[in-house]
Amino acid sequence: MKAGNLLFGSALLFVGYNLFQEKKNAKYLNFYPSNVENIGFDGLTPTATIGIVAQNPSNSQFVIRAITGNLTSNGYLIGNFSQFLDQIIQPTSSSVIYIDVRLSLLSVVNDLIKAFSTGSFSQQMEFKGTVNVDGFIQTLDINYKVGA
Repeated sequence: MKAGNLLFGSALLFVGYNLFQEKKNAKYLNFYPSNVENIGFDGLTPTATIGIVAQNPSNSQFVIRAITGNLTSNGYLIGNFSQFLDQIIQPTSSSVIYIDVRLSLLSVVNDLIKAFSTGSFSQQMEFKGTVNVDGFIQTLDINYKVGA
């Protein structure tokens, strides 16, 4: 085997291993809801800006390129969310990513009617979607209970 082929093969193996390791480390990112930053209207559509904390326990830096998905409350779809600005998550740190949530007015009203009719104002919120981390797509599944 020639030295050039051996060097090329070694370099290819090194790059492949690093890509595999980065994809593996990206699965260790932890997401949880933070705070509601803003509530308003876009025309007739209610909107909210919600903070999602991304925790990175690995020694790799990641760029979150996009987050998209649906928001449900007590099992009912009440809107969708998205964020398409690059956000750098440094190694062994956390960062807040603000996502834009577009709520379905009809679904929110139905959820409020159900809360008044049952007397239960407890909301089981669920963010389900996908996250683009350095070009690798992974699932996002956050459950959050609001109220008693």
